[in-house]
Amino acid sequence: MTLLPARNSNAPKPIIQLCVDVPTLPSAMDIARMGLQAGVDWIEFGTPLVSFAGINNFGEFLKEIPDTITFLDAKVMDASQRYVDSAAKLGINIVCLCASASDATFRAAVAAGKESGVKIVGDLYAVVDPISRSKELINLGVDYIYIHYGYDQQREQPEQDKSLEYLVELKKFCQLPIGIVTPNTESGERAAAAGADIVLVSHPFLVGPNAEALLSDYVRRVKKAAQ
Repeated sequence: MTLLPARNSNAPKPIIQLCVDVPTLPSAMDIARMGLQAGVDWIEFGTPLVSFAGINNFGEFLKEIPDTITFLDAKVMDASQRYVDSAAKLGINIVCLCASASDATFRAAVAAGKESGVKIVGDLYAVVDPISRSKELINLGVDYIYIHYGYDQQREQPEQDKSLEYLVELKKFCQLPIGIVTPNTESGERAAAAGADIVLVSHPFLVGPNAEALLSDYVRRVKKAAQ
């Protein structure tokens, strides 16, 4: 298992994180197995899965992927310690907080993470000033910064996606690993070439008769783009 400790780590990059954004556990487990077969590195328990299936029901899922880094995307905005503590009990490695959460929420998560070993992500989704907030999150002690132009934003105004611009700017001062959400293979390649440490992918690579072939191609091309 590879957890990136810092951006200058010698670990192979980019890490490819599969966001399992489906509402049922049986489907999620099938997708995770397919994703690992296709070559992804980390498995994310996506927000729909967290909301509809529930964190406390992830035990069997985790037993299916014992040697894989797992990521809880609960879109945490408050009372963060309970999410971090629950993740630790289950064996989940990383917990994601929305960057728009209060500093107090981040302090609580970081403190709980230091106790348990769970890593904390600050997700910049819908933050008005991502660069300034990233600097604040770094000072608060998060372990990763994620750049995230959301699903609805991507559908409504794909031309407004400034993720790559933010990545370039963040790399000037951020020594933490930086993740970036990508909607398609081409954006994944651009993110990898620009130096992203973690590249996230979800739909349309999760379901359908060609999902594994499409995801395998994504993994191959994104890994190659970073070379």
